[in-house]
Amino acid sequence: MSSEKYIIITGGTSGMGLEAARILAADPTLHITVTGRTSPGDLPSNVEFVKCDLADLEAVRAFCASWTKPLSAVILNAGVMMVALSHVGELETTFAINHVGNAALFFGIKSHLLPDARVIVVSSELHSTEVRAGPHWTSAAEVAVANVPEMEGGMVRYANSKLANMFFSHALSRRAPEGWTVIAWTPGFVPSGGTQLFRDRGMLATVGMPILGAVLGLASWLGRPTPSLSTVPRSGKALAELVTGPEHKGEKGVYYQIENKGESSAQSRDIALQDDLWDWTVRELGVDGTL
Repeated sequence: MSSEKYIIITGGTSGMGLEAARILAADPTLHITVTGRTSPGDLPSNVEFVKCDLADLEAVRAFCASWTKPLSAVILNAGVMMVALSHVGELETTFAINHVGNAALFFGIKSHLLPDARVIVVSSELHSTEVRAGPHWTSAAEVAVANVPEMEGGMVRYANSKLANMFFSHALSRRAPEGWTVIAWTPGFVPSGGTQLFRDRGMLATVGMPILGAVLGLASWLGRPTPSLSTVPRSGKALAELVTGPEHKGEKGVYYQIENKGESSAQSRDIALQDDLWDWTVRELGVDGTL
C-alpha cells in the first residue's frame, strides 16, 4: 500500500523519537522521515532515515529544499544537553541545536504543511524557573550567545533552550492557520532507553542515568513515585498519540506533560518574550515569519 500521509521527526533516530516513529509506522498509510546525525539501523519499511545535523544550517536548508511531499505533521524533537560552553558560529551550541536548528527546519518546510497539519514542539519541564536549575532568561539575543555568567552552566543553557521551545510553540500557536494543531510537549524525565540527549555528558551520564532511573523506579514501586519519571516506550507512545489522536485536532497553545494536559510556566506564557524570540529567530534565519 502506498503512503498517503507524511511525517517528519527531527532527532528521530534514538530514544522516544525513534519509538514514536515505530509506533506510527504500524499504520501503513503513514510515511515517517526521521532525521539525525547517524542511522538508527533497521527500520520499518515506511520509516526513512535522512542524515541532517541541526547544528549545520546548510544541511537543514538542503534537506528542506529537497522536500516535495505534503506534510501531515512535523515533530520538532531533536535536542542535546551540552556540558561545556561552546558555540556554533556565534550561537551557543545547545540553543543553536535545540531551538535554532528545529526552527530553521520548520520555516524551511512550512509551505508543505497541510491545512490540518500538526506541529509538536518538544520541550522539557526544566523550562520553568520553579524547577531547580531552571532557565535564566533575559532576551533571545543574549540567551542565543550565553554571554552572561548566569548562563554558563550546562543545565541553565539547556533549560534556556527548552524555554525557547516553549516560547516558539506558543508564538506559533498565535500565528498558525485555523486548521493547524500546535502543541508543546514534555516527555518527563527519561533517564534510559537509548536517548542521545546526554551524549556530551561523558561516561558519568552514560552509566549513571540508567542507574538513577532504576533507583527512581524502585522508589515508585515502594510507594514514593516521581510524577515526571517516564520511560522511552511510555513517552514515545504519548508523543505518537499527539500526532494521531482525534481529540488533539485543532488544539493550539496547549501544553502536555507526557499524557496529561497542564499549564506551562508563567514566564513561558509572556507574550512579549514569545514575540521577542520569534522576531529574533526570523531575523537570525533570514526567513519569512508569516504563515
